[in-house]
Amino acid sequence: RLGAISVFNNAIQQARRKAEVTLNLDNGDYASLVGQILTADAITAKNTFDAKEVVKPASFSSDLDELVLPAKSIVVAELK
Repeated sequence: RLGAISVFNNAIQQARRKAEVTLNLDNGDYASLVGQILTADAITAKNTFDAKEVVKPASFSSDLDELVLPAKSIVVAELK
C-alpha cells in the first residue's frame, strides 16, 4: 500500500523550535517515512548565482512514533 505525506514546521520566530509531530493513520500499517527535507539556517536564506546550494533538499527519514521537524522545514516523504 502506497502513501505519501508532506508536513512543515513554520516556526520562524523561534529559530531553534522543533516540532514533535503525531500522525494518526487509520488506513495504513506504516512505521516510518523516507523522503526529502528542505530547510536552512535562516528563514531568509536563498540561492544565488554565486551561492547555488544554500537551500537544497536533503535526505530525511524517521520512525513515525518519533517524528520531529526542525524549525523552518518542509518534509515530503513516502510512508513505509
